[in-house]
Amino acid sequence: MLKTKPLNALLSQSLSEHVSSVILFTPSGNLLASSAPPNSTDAKKARVHAALAANIWSTYERVATDGLLKKAIPSVPQDAVPTPSTSSGRVPTNVAASSSSSSNSKSGSSGSQDHVKTLTVELTEYNLHIQLVSPRMLLGMIGKQGTGHPSSSSSQHSNEGSDHDPGAGSSRGVGPSLRPGPGPGGPTSAAGSGGLSSGGAMGVLKVTAQTLVDYLKKELKDFEPPEDL
Repeated sequence: MLKTKPLNALLSQSLSEHVSSVILFTPSGNLLASSAPPNSTDAKKARVHAALAANIWSTYERVATDGLLKKAIPSVPQDAVPTPSTSSGRVPTNVAASSSSSSNSKSGSSGSQDHVKTLTVELTEYNLHIQLVSPRMLLGMIGKQGTGHPSSSSSQHSNEGSDHDPGAGSSRGVGPSLRPGPGPGGPTSAAGSGGLSSGGAMGVLKVTAQTLVDYLKKELKDFEPPEDL
């Protein structure tokens, strides 16, 4: 059984000027814990965010498991990729699409089903990042848009969180340093106080979420919420 009070305190340790809300919820939209104080206005918003995030997640999960993503991005055989001409100096654009498609596939898995691991939605005023903790548990983080020009888009990522480390953002002006939190061993992510670009703000969410997911997997171990939640 989850102990809501210490879990809420743990999630609140990840709050910063770049992370405004953290929620732990089920794929069906039930809120398990949040960074907001109980009975506050933000707690009510957290329940709404959990329902919306679960709806977005389930939509993309259906797309992945039905194989529609692979159909939309066909793989290109390596020998079919044309060699760039030295006279034009142009690199074929379909190389990136092929690489992106192959990175979303699982080698050695049964059948052709893929599953969403992380999902990031970039909206006009804020970013939403969702990451899988366990088959029946999801972590959601909400943060403000960066100082760059905002755009409305959504993207699916598979196994992307593992590609980010504390120093990965230095080339884009993001240098979050991971440190133990003030609580009982809980992790937090501290980012620089300077303004961030849109991509930099998204990077902070991803790094912070990955750190927290790793910690939750370690602490919760084999715990799963009841199937009726």
